[in-house]
Amino acid sequence: MSKEIKSILFTTFLFIVFCLMAFEANTFADKAKFFPFFVAIGAAFLAFVSIVLQTIEIVRSNKENSIDDVGEIKKVLKYVLWAVGYIALIYFIGFMLATIVFLLVFLLIESKFRIITTVLSTALVVVGLMLFGNVLNLYWPTGLLGISIFS
Repeated sequence: MSKEIKSILFTTFLFIVFCLMAFEANTFADKAKFFPFFVAIGAAFLAFVSIVLQTIEIVRSNKENSIDDVGEIKKVLKYVLWAVGYIALIYFIGFMLATIVFLLVFLLIESKFRIITTVLSTALVVVGLMLFGNVLNLYWPTGLLGISIFS
């Protein structure tokens, strides 16, 4: 699978995510939905334009791409599943706890970090998120289970 096809697949994934974000933001209160709704619509539009332009470029250049390379498709799908899993974790257990769990598992399994490096990296990200949240007075989502840490 060529780089161009991988790029189109990833941009299509982003397009779907932005469309879902716009759909969800449309359910917000009138004053709360303005920014996230229009940012999601703009991002979805740009992703769609990018998909169309990339497709036209591939068709115009008449490149012969080998679809036989199933290993490349599996690699792309693996990282898409990592992203979907992280989003599902956020939905069920909340942002902060999902970030901790995701980083620990991803860095150990996928990046093959040592345990001490994984724990330090995760702690650094959590501290950074806490500082960022405190400075901007952000509320991190708690998820369906209502678990709230570092609030």
